Amino acid sequence: MKKIENSFINYLLEHNIITNEEVPIYRYGFIVTIQLSLCLLSCLVISFLLEMLIGSFIFWGIFSLLRSYTGGIHLKKYWKCYLLSVFVHTLVLVFSKKNIMDLTVAATLIIIICGILFLIRPINHPNRTVSYEEDRAFHKMKNRNIILVFVFSLCLYFAHMEEYLSLISYTLIAILLSALAGENMQKLFLG
Repeated sequence: MKKIENSFINYLLEHNIITNEEVPIYRYGFIVTIQLSLCLLSCLVISFLLEMLIGSFIFWGIFSLLRSYTGGIHLKKYWKCYLLSVFVHTLVLVFSKKNIMDLTVAATLIIIICGILFLIRPINHPNRTVSYEEDRAFHKMKNRNIILVFVFSLCLYFAHMEEYLSLISYTLIAILLSALAGENMQKLFLG
């Protein structure tokens, strides 16, 4: 992995695409892109094996829209984050496939969890403190994304698509648990 990363950076430097000052930024971006791609590819293979490709896209769409703004568990090692992400993705897909909720139950859960997520503010992470203006902007983005998820869920409700509505409920449960665990872990370890 390091060899590929260095080859990529050297290519960019040799062709004057980046400067020496930009190397750390591009190195970080390259690593994050590879790591995210590996995680998504693993999840894609699992969802294909589970015959739940659409469910996987719904999971990642909602997870991506909300997790960035609600906070959550931050692990220090990539491989731990990778394993946890793949595990949560797989657990949500398997659980929603085996335990499809009644439309009303799923819709009620979505309403309750969206309401709770509206109240959660983005938390400051020690690696990235957030200014007052950023906090307000992130809170607005989070609320807008919650509304998008809610409207999408409403469409599925009226289309009587229990399987996907149930999947959204389980995804929101995972996001809420991650947000609460992340906030509690931060308080526990950072005072």
